[in-house]
Amino acid sequence: MGGIISLIKRCRKEEEPKEEVEQLPIENDASPSLPAQLCGACSQLDLEAMLQHETEEQAIGFLTDYLDADCPFCSLICQSVRIAWGDDWSTSRVCCETNASIRVFIRSQSPLSARIHGRMEHPEPRILLAIDQKPPTFQRNRATLRQLDRGKSRFIIAEIEHLPETVPSSAAANFLPRREVSQRIDVGLIQSWLSECRNHKHPRQLPSLGSESLFHEDHPFRLIDVVDECLVLKSSRCEYAALSYVWGRIPTLLSPGNNEKEIPILLTTRENVSRCSAPRSLSQAQPVSRTTGRIPRTVRDAMEMTRQIGMRYLWVDTLCIIQDDPEDKARIIEQMADVYDNATVTLVAAAGSDADAGLSGISPRTGQPLSPAQITNSTSGTTLNLSLCLPSLCDEIRRATWNTRGWTFQEQSLSQRCLYLTPAELFFNCSEAQWREGYNYSEEARSDGIALEIRTGPPWWNRNLRKDPDPTPYHYLGHGSQGLNSMGYQKAVQDYSRRNLTYQQDILSAYEGIFHRFQQLSNAPELSIRDTQSIPTQFMHLALLWFPGDGCERRLVEESEKFATWSW
Repeated sequence: MGGIISLIKRCRKEEEPKEEVEQLPIENDASPSLPAQLCGACSQLDLEAMLQHETEEQAIGFLTDYLDADCPFCSLICQSVRIAWGDDWSTSRVCCETNASIRVFIRSQSPLSARIHGRMEHPEPRILLAIDQKPPTFQRNRATLRQLDRGKSRFIIAEIEHLPETVPSSAAANFLPRREVSQRIDVGLIQSWLSECRNHKHPRQLPSLGSESLFHEDHPFRLIDVVDECLVLKSSRCEYAALSYVWGRIPTLLSPGNNEKEIPILLTTRENVSRCSAPRSLSQAQPVSRTTGRIPRTVRDAMEMTRQIGMRYLWVDTLCIIQDDPEDKARIIEQMADVYDNATVTLVAAAGSDADAGLSGISPRTGQPLSPAQITNSTSGTTLNLSLCLPSLCDEIRRATWNTRGWTFQEQSLSQRCLYLTPAELFFNCSEAQWREGYNYSEEARSDGIALEIRTGPPWWNRNLRKDPDPTPYHYLGHGSQGLNSMGYQKAVQDYSRRNLTYQQDILSAYEGIFHRFQQLSNAPELSIRDTQSIPTQFMHLALLWFPGDGCERRLVEESEKFATWSW
């Protein structure tokens, strides 16, 4: 997708009405006419100037200087500390339990690059706060980026923006308006994203690649019909959604556990596949027991969401693979690349740690609301409403349990479109665009005649770097992807190796779909992943030079599983 979203505004005539963008309402219990005053330390910060133009780094003392519970800017710092350390932490607790004093740094930097009247500008800067000690829960969960990670003593804990209603020159254009996010998904917004994506190049270039092996007369493709609420077999191509989620350690029909009061989750087996194919057999109204099993909340929510966005079919591994049929299981695992590549959209359950977490926005959202802080400059009389910025998709995904699991890596990488349901909001990614609920990236929201680039990834401390090096965790490796080269293979192996597997012997199976995409470009596509030990033949001479990364441990597997010493 290139890195940064590029938006070129269409020129409009003055008399043409512009689309009104719904702005985030101010949620503040304080009276607008009596905003809180800054403490002594915060009053020394020229926040208004930082929001008007980019500023250089300033050392502003220690974290212990910002403990005033009545100060609105200290409250923003406290919110950021809770996000960085955890909900049970406050600024005062961090200061008390940390051996060394934590220094605080501030600067302002814009997430935008706008060419206005031929001149490059960086409007609407945001305030960045950093500390010189790594929070205990801090993790990048990505490969090191030299441009970003060179400054090892600056850890950004907050990015702060002003809400549009309170900008001193409120008549000025707001390039990145914030949208209200409700407790339930915005079905119309999702449908508009899917509709716009269908006009992109990638669905036209790849209309049916791999679908012949899925929708086959001899081996029809098993899907959930969310209207008739049952399993169906399809031999002709159809639109469907796929679910990417975490099973967790929940008992299943094939591993029910010893707790007689706990109902295991339903799996399709040779014994119940006919029963699950009867209309309404997967309905919520069906009685459940330890012998029949239950449909977990995430799968139930995925069925509901598929219905709401106007689709009829859904693919979920637990129900669409006969779990105790080795032949059916092996065939689908070998076709996993086509399963996700041919899905109209993949629903990514990025909230929670197991299959009962639900889909955020179908089930109630669990994200913590960000409380704005209303601040008045005692000198100028200007009032600002400051708020922590909504976290980026990278931040949300990298803290998710979903992002630690081995199987979900290829489910994301092989999907043409991913709809991420994070605790706080929805994100949409395809190989040409990315959108989100919390901010309006649409072209119509901008002013006339301005070419705009938006940083969509996390903020960084290096002001000299303008091109977004970390825009999204989504990297498509399906048919026609430009990433199907030696560098793409190396990155895929590095990213996959950071994931966890419940069963270590799944290391090849959970990567098989990606392997097939690379191997199809070789001169020997008929070789299996076990024949080559996961190394595509065209990269064999390079991939033999692998070396273990930091913290790497030898994988322990059952004696029946043998891995070559020359493969990672």
